[in-house]
Amino acid sequence: MKSGKIASLLILALLTGAAISLAQVATAQPMASPGMSADGRTQALVIRPRIMLSKEEQTRLQAYADQGIDSLRRYIWRTRMIYDYYLPDLLNVD
Repeated sequence: MKSGKIASLLILALLTGAAISLAQVATAQPMASPGMSADGRTQALVIRPRIMLSKEEQTRLQAYADQGIDSLRRYIWRTRMIYDYYLPDLLNVD
């Protein structure tokens, strides 16, 4: 009888902890990523590289940046084995 009471108290404690965790996650504000304003609208991205790029590479990257952050990320992911670009190096994000 005692072990059943302990088990029910343990389950109650676990469910309470889960409910508190979910409440904290639900009220959290999303972080703005580069290229997104605080209200969720896209901003113009400007490539300001910390690495050496040719004019052609910079023009190509800027063309993808003009389409938005998702387009630029997809291009960087597609060409990761060729160019080894890193997004913070291209957008000069601190």
